[in-house]
Amino acid sequence: MATADTQQLRLVALQEYGIHCTDDASALEALLQVASELSVTLRQVIDSERRMEEAQEIAGLGAYNVTPDASVRSGSAITNSILGLPADLASLSTAEYNRMIHPDDLPRLLREREHARCSGETLETSYRIIRCSDGAVRWVRSRAVVIRDAGGNMLRQTGVLQDITAQREAEQALRLNQRAVEASSNGILIVDAQAPDLPIIYVNRAFETLTGYSQAEILGQNCRFLQGDESHQVGLRNLRQALRAEQDGHALLRNYRKDGTPFWIDLNISPVRNDHGTVTHYVGFQTDCTERIRYQDELRHQAGHDSLTGLANRSLLQDRIDQALLRSRAGEQLAVVFIDLDRFKMINDSMGHGAGDLLLKECALRIGTKVEQEDTIARMGGDEFVVLLHQVAGPQAVQQQIDAILAALSAPFCIDGNTITISASAGIALYPAHGETTSTLLRNADIAMYDAKSHGRDNSRLFSTDLSERAADSLRLKAELIVALAEQQFCLHYQPKIDAGSGELVGFEALVRWNHPVRGLLYPGSFIDAAEDFGLIGELGTWVMQEACRQVRAWHLAGIYMVSVAVNVSAAQFRDQAFLAVVEDTLTQSGLAAGFLELEITESLVMESPQQFIQILSHLHGMGVTISVDDFGTGYSSLSFVKQFPIDFLKIDKSFVNDISTDPSDAAICETIITMGHNLGLLVIAEGVETLEQAAFLRAHGCDILQGYLISRPLSPDSDFGVYPRLLHTAPLHSAV
Repeated sequence: MATADTQQLRLVALQEYGIHCTDDASALEALLQVASELSVTLRQVIDSERRMEEAQEIAGLGAYNVTPDASVRSGSAITNSILGLPADLASLSTAEYNRMIHPDDLPRLLREREHARCSGETLETSYRIIRCSDGAVRWVRSRAVVIRDAGGNMLRQTGVLQDITAQREAEQALRLNQRAVEASSNGILIVDAQAPDLPIIYVNRAFETLTGYSQAEILGQNCRFLQGDESHQVGLRNLRQALRAEQDGHALLRNYRKDGTPFWIDLNISPVRNDHGTVTHYVGFQTDCTERIRYQDELRHQAGHDSLTGLANRSLLQDRIDQALLRSRAGEQLAVVFIDLDRFKMINDSMGHGAGDLLLKECALRIGTKVEQEDTIARMGGDEFVVLLHQVAGPQAVQQQIDAILAALSAPFCIDGNTITISASAGIALYPAHGETTSTLLRNADIAMYDAKSHGRDNSRLFSTDLSERAADSLRLKAELIVALAEQQFCLHYQPKIDAGSGELVGFEALVRWNHPVRGLLYPGSFIDAAEDFGLIGELGTWVMQEACRQVRAWHLAGIYMVSVAVNVSAAQFRDQAFLAVVEDTLTQSGLAAGFLELEITESLVMESPQQFIQILSHLHGMGVTISVDDFGTGYSSLSFVKQFPIDFLKIDKSFVNDISTDPSDAAICETIITMGHNLGLLVIAEGVETLEQAAFLRAHGCDILQGYLISRPLSPDSDFGVYPRLLHTAPLHSAV
C-alpha cells in the first residue's frame, strides 16, 4: 500500500502530465503510458542530436556554450578539433580561450561579444585563432545567441564555430586575381559561351582605356563591333576556327576605337570549362601592339624607300619593274627613265650637303607632279632618279613627258633663301624594244642618260644599239685607265714657256700622255673626259703633279733648267678637301721649292664658288705656290672677283690667239686682257702661239710670256729644249702694230 505522501506525489506527477486518476490502478496505467511516450520522445531527441552532430560534422560546425561563470564548454569533438584542443576536453575558461585569439583580432571580438550580450543580437563574426596543438593560425566564423530565463537573466551563450581558413584563402586569392586583372595593362574580357552570339560579360579597365568605350557600352555586345567593316581579316578567320574547335586561339587584329582611330591588338583567347568539360566562357587577353606594327611597317618602308626623299629605292624599284613586266600584256609598252641632275656636286661643294638634300627633296616633288599615281619614282642614290612609266603610247609620248620633267627641274629653286637653277639629263629605255628584263632596261636607260650628258646636258636621249656599243667602249676605256694608273702607263711631256721680250725659257707646262700598249701614244683629249666621268681624274692629277715636281727638281739638281713647271688642276681635285695636303706632301717628297710650282685653274672652275676658292688659293699662295687662271676670257668672271683672287698669271685662251692677226674682235680682246692683267699687277701668258704674226702682235702689246707650237711642241723630258731668242727676233713687229 502506498503511503499518503507517496500517493500525493503520484497525483502531482500525473497532474504534471495532465492526467487525473482517482485510484492506484488507473494511475499506474497512466504512468506506464507516460513512460512509453517519454521513451519515444527520448529516442527522438537522441536521433535528433545524432543527426545534428552528423550535420555539424558535414558542415564542419562545432558547437560551444559560454556559461555565466565565464567558462567555455565544448559542445562537440569538432569544436576541439578546430581549436586544436584535446578531444576529451570538456571546458576551459574564457581567459584561456581569449589567449587563443589572434592578438590583432581580440579587441574587436571582445567588443562584439559585449554588444551581443547587451543587445541580445546574434553574434556573427570572423576572427583568427592560434591553434593550441600546432600553433597554426586559422580563420574561424562564429555565430552565437544569448539564452535568457524568464527574468531576462543570461543562462548561457550558445553558438557554433566553423573553420573558414580555406574559404578566406580562396577569397584572398580571388581578390588578388581581381586586383591583378583590373591592374593589368592588357585588355581582358570574358564572353558567355552559352549565350547566343557570345556576348561580352566582363571587361577590365585596360580594355575600356584601350578601346575608348565604357563598360556599359561594351557589355552584351559581340567583339566584332570593334572591327568595324573589316570583318574579313585573316586573324578573324583563325579565331573563328578556334571557337568552332573550342580551343585556344590567337590573332593579330586591327580594331577601331570609339573615336574611329585604328589600333592593332595581339589577341589570345582560351576556353573555360565546367566540371563536366562543357565550355561556359571564353577569356580574351589583348595587348596593344600598334607601336610594334607601326615600327615594323616603318622598317618595311625603310627597306624599300629612300630615307631622304621617301621615294622607292633601288630594291623596291627593281621589284616594281619585275611585277610590271610580269603583268604586261601583248602590245603594251613600258618606259624606264634614268634622270641625273647636271653638276649637282657643285651644289654640295659650294652650299653644303644640307642644301643639296633640300634640293633633292624638291626635285623629287617636281618629278612627282609629272607622272601618274600608278607610276613609280625611285632615287637610286646621289642625284640619280629613275621613273617607271606604265602603258606608254610610244617613244614620242614618253619623250614629251620626260621633257616636261626636265623643264620642271630647270625652273629656279629657292633653297635656304638662295635661288638655285639646275638642269638634268635623262635616258629612256622602252619595253620590249630596248630590253625585256629589269636589269637590261635599267642599264640601257643609264647608257642613254650618259649620252644625253655627252651632248651638252639638259636634254633626253632614247636608247639605241649604237649607244650600247659606245657604252661598252666606255667601260673598256675605264678598265684600261684603271690598269694604266696601276701600271704607270702615263708619262709627261713639257711645253716650254718663254719670255716674250728676251726669248728666255721661263717655265714649262706639264702635259700628260698615255703610252697605250695597243693604240700607242694618246693625247689628253682621248681620255681626260673619261677619267673625269669615271672618278679617276683625282688620282691621275695627283700623279701628274708628283711626277712634274720630281722632274723639275731633277733638272734643278743637274743645273739644266732652273725654271718653274705649270700643272693643270681639275675641278674634282680642287673640290677635294685633301687637295691642300696633297700639294704640301708633293712639295715635301720632291724637295721642290713651292715657288717653282704653278697651278693652272680654269676661270669657270674658280667662279663655281668664288668665296670658297679664294680661301684655298690664299692658302696655296701663302705656301709660295703660284697660280694662273687658264682659258681666261671664255668664262664669266667679273673684275671685282678677279681683283680678290690671289693669282699671279692670266692666260689668254688659244681661241682668241688663233685669229688675232685677222679678227679685230679677237685682237681687241687680247689687248684688253693684257692691259687689265697689268693694271691688276699680273703677268699675262698667251697660249697657242703658232705664227710669227701672232707673236709679234702679242709682243707689241706687252704680253709677258708666250707658249705654243711656234716656240715648241710638248717634248719628252730627255729632249733638248734649246734657246729661242733668234725665233722672236725674226718676227715682223711692224706688221703686228
